[in-house]
Amino acid sequence: MARKEIAKSIRMTEEVFKYVEGFHGNGFNEKFENLVLFCLKEEKSILARIKEQKKTEESNQNRLKLYQKVLTDLGDISLSVSYLLDVSKSAEVVAKGVQLKMRKEEEIESAKEQPRGRGRNP
Repeated sequence: MARKEIAKSIRMTEEVFKYVEGFHGNGFNEKFENLVLFCLKEEKSILARIKEQKKTEESNQNRLKLYQKVLTDLGDISLSVSYLLDVSKSAEVVAKGVQLKMRKEEEIESAKEQPRGRGRNP
């Protein structure tokens, strides 16, 4: 174990004192040193986890943007399909109207070509 040459006196709150006292070790100085060494050791691990979580968050944000674009595109497609269905229905109505008019015109033409039964019999 390293030789401990530095002697310091510190002041702390009751809360900090109780926390240090709850750490493992014999006596306050050893407990305090063990706590600091533990924090030094864990800091690298915690920072690495934070870095990894930031990467994951960035990836999730990118996926979310992609999903939002897909939803927007699907909404646009849905509107386009609805519009095309409306146009198709309108076209059917117009086509039926045209067919009806053509039948009427054919009936009129047919009636003109048939001789009328007044007067003479052929």
